[in-house]
Amino acid sequence: MRVLLGLLSLFWCSWAVADPSVSPADKLERLFSSQFQFDADGQPLVTIELVSGRQQVRIGGGIVVRPNGDGSSAILGGDDWTISVGKSQKAKTKSWVVVERIRTMKSSQVERRLAFWKRKEPTATMFDTGTMFAVSGAIVDNRETVIAIWPGATADVKSKVEKAKLKFGVPATTYEELVSKPKGVITARSAKATVANPSILWFFPTKGTIWVEGVTQGGGGSQKHTKQVTRKYRGAIYATVGDDGNLTVGNAIGAETLLEGLVPAEIYPDAPQAALKSQAIAARTELLQKLGRRHHTKPFLLCSTQQCQVYAGAGAEDPRTTKAVKQTRGVTMVANRKLVDARYSAACGGHTEDKHAIWGGDVDPVLSAKNDMAYSGPPVMNRVGGFLKKRGAYCGVSKWSRGRYRWNKHVHASEIEANLKSRGMSIGTLVSITPLQRLKSGRLSSVKMQGSHGESVIRGDLNIRRALGNLRSSLFLVTKRGPDFVFSGAGFGHGVGMCQLGAIGMAEKGISHQRILKHYYSGISLQKLY
Repeated sequence: MRVLLGLLSLFWCSWAVADPSVSPADKLERLFSSQFQFDADGQPLVTIELVSGRQQVRIGGGIVVRPNGDGSSAILGGDDWTISVGKSQKAKTKSWVVVERIRTMKSSQVERRLAFWKRKEPTATMFDTGTMFAVSGAIVDNRETVIAIWPGATADVKSKVEKAKLKFGVPATTYEELVSKPKGVITARSAKATVANPSILWFFPTKGTIWVEGVTQGGGGSQKHTKQVTRKYRGAIYATVGDDGNLTVGNAIGAETLLEGLVPAEIYPDAPQAALKSQAIAARTELLQKLGRRHHTKPFLLCSTQQCQVYAGAGAEDPRTTKAVKQTRGVTMVANRKLVDARYSAACGGHTEDKHAIWGGDVDPVLSAKNDMAYSGPPVMNRVGGFLKKRGAYCGVSKWSRGRYRWNKHVHASEIEANLKSRGMSIGTLVSITPLQRLKSGRLSSVKMQGSHGESVIRGDLNIRRALGNLRSSLFLVTKRGPDFVFSGAGFGHGVGMCQLGAIGMAEKGISHQRILKHYYSGISLQKLY
């Protein structure tokens, strides 16, 4: 069970590992565990994935190798190292089907719900996830218990999830349990030295940063394409064995330092300061809220892609966003004594969307659909034509709004046909695209694809956007012109939570970061955690 306990008012911890006699299993425990730790500056320490699934990775830029962490013996062997993994064994894992999530940690309620599910399915068990902070007598408890059934292989879990949805009528998801950790030997070679250590090696910068080769860029949201880049990072770099038995390279870094490199990758750094503060608080809340909730079988707390948060490392910092991070240090959004799920997207197009409508799961009152105009108005639903003609949304007034607030895209039928075929939908020549169901914001949740050899239905915001040519959002109207389909749309992204261009538009009107956040996240208060 991965439960983060961050008792900030009681103690500070260091990531340091000084005992070289620690067993390989213990060395990995620190990475596969979610026990919350802090650096000497009082920042929560975060482990974030940089490279995974490789047999070899190069790093460099001024390095001291300390096999078992800060405080262990130091090895100076040059500024360019090649790291590899050998004699490796994969982790043993189990995939479970989650049938219920319980936000309260009252043992009596958890036990009642577990007993209820055991009567239905004897395999039912529970796992604890999440975080708890105690700050100056106030408790922010973000822990969650998940009840799961039907343990088995990862390859079978998708079909089991669909079976559970039908059988029990619940928004089933998955949980990955780590049964046993992976094993292997990590070796680092430079021109002057070779270092080998069971399970892990740590690298510390002597010149401020370490560069890492082969970091994946792109591939999140509607982005299909990725590329490999070299990036620099502050803090410690570690190389270890991933759950797949391959090499994983990660970065152990303080949360505030991480945010200084993350926030400018999420928003335009020359936006008004109120928008930058809003982004810093939203990003910090989302960062801390995610800790301990995912990647249970992996040697890091967060990935560095859009699935978690986009982390560009050192060199991406900007003085304006760094100022916003420092001015809001430790400030997060809280509702009902819990860190909120602080989702955000580039541009909502004039109306945000309910979280559960995009991703399923329970209704989250904090992330509810709302009009983003300077005036109130009803949900868009099926009034998309008139809505697209409207102006006055907060996300439509800044210099960055062009092509994001309203947009048009021509997509050749053959491109869509190829996308459908890759998804197993061979309907022949595409004849028409018909919207079937729209959400409150006007975004589509299902469309019918009529072809010369049959028809198929595509469901889900991201599936629709990708299948129809990587559209900026699923809020659109579609017409056919010769061999092309023409999409006239609004917004950029899923539209849940804070609209980043909307936050900029509000800030340009002199609205404070506190009011911006309370506009996009219902029922929240701001609380300084450290």
